[in-house]
Amino acid sequence: MLPAVIKINKPRSKGGFALLISLSLMAFVLLLILSISTLVQVEHSSAQISIKRLEAELNAYLSMQIALGELQKTLGPDQRVSATAGLFLPDAEPTQASRSNIVGVWASADQASLGQGKGDLITWLASDSGGSGIGLKRDYFEVTPDSGVTLVGVGSLPDQNEDGIADDLSDQVIIDLTSSTIEVNGRTAGNYAWWIGDEGTKARINLDREPDLDREPAKSKQQAVLEAG
Repeated sequence: MLPAVIKINKPRSKGGFALLISLSLMAFVLLLILSISTLVQVEHSSAQISIKRLEAELNAYLSMQIALGELQKTLGPDQRVSATAGLFLPDAEPTQASRSNIVGVWASADQASLGQGKGDLITWLASDSGGSGIGLKRDYFEVTPDSGVTLVGVGSLPDQNEDGIADDLSDQVIIDLTSSTIEVNGRTAGNYAWWIGDEGTKARINLDREPDLDREPAKSKQQAVLEAG
């Protein structure tokens, strides 16, 4: 009698499946880490932009408050008059920057208590003019600005060729930032600039006007009506 042969089936190894699961989990964890890292970087950048924007808004608000205070201090009294620097400057070339739109304040009467006489310059209403004290730059309006921040430029002035540069550079208002700094614990934390425009001087009164030969003088018209009547 032949001996019985017993066949034992060994279970197949599942090592390849376990390796596949492990690699998939590792890839998922890596993707999760990269996603979290990217999200953190985006949130950090967004927070930095928000902080910079808030600082800029606060600096602008501070600048506005200082400008209003300077306006009330220098033009508040009745014995003051104002005019733009363009009245004292020759007509500037359109390709050259100037300070023709800077507003100056003068005393219109003697004020012995303040040590001011009639016609004395009080200040120029711009943050880089040196204020209304001993630091006032009396030749400020004559100096051509070469650097600084543009407070009035394209967007407020015509730009016919749309090149991002005002057609008439002399109408721009450029303020130097070096004299207006915000310091925190001995270090410069920001800058500000302000300028006050005079709404009453939108048109100059000393412009030469050529007579219109095509128009009949008003007096002649009235005479013609009277003669016809």
